[in-house]
Amino acid sequence: MVTRKLAWSLVVIALLFFLSAFMFQGTGQDRVTGVRAHEAWPEGCTLATLHGTYGAWEQGMFTGQVGPNPPGTQVAIVAIGTLDGAGNISGTWRGSFSGSVVPPTPFIGTYTVNPDCTYSDEFSPGGPGFVLHHWGVISDHGNEIHYIYSDTGTVVSGTLKKSW
Repeated sequence: MVTRKLAWSLVVIALLFFLSAFMFQGTGQDRVTGVRAHEAWPEGCTLATLHGTYGAWEQGMFTGQVGPNPPGTQVAIVAIGTLDGAGNISGTWRGSFSGSVVPPTPFIGTYTVNPDCTYSDEFSPGGPGFVLHHWGVISDHGNEIHYIYSDTGTVVSGTLKKSW
């Protein structure tokens, strides 16, 4: 009897595995968006994919010295910026660094977009000679970018969402 129960359990497990693989993987569809992977943006991305005003939310920690901030600084930043579709970005940010709030500060920079819809930028957050970098991925046809800071000593991630 124990052998039959074990055999039936294995059959049920195999059947469930097969059905889940058929239902989700067999279609090639992303379970979140419902879009087939090979149908999403067959044309790829360009600088023009990113144009308009975006709101940003970032949070994380500096694990090394970053500008005037010592290791261990906790970071929370909000920003609003404009990407011009030609590789330039500008806007205003405000942040909290371990509870010390920075007033609204302008920033300027440049960005690049690769055909595989990856994104990178280089920006000056308010002072000459101080430059930071992001690297991320573009989603929702340019309406959203998920990114990380790509500078040594940073563990900060964020999201840009198109505002208008």
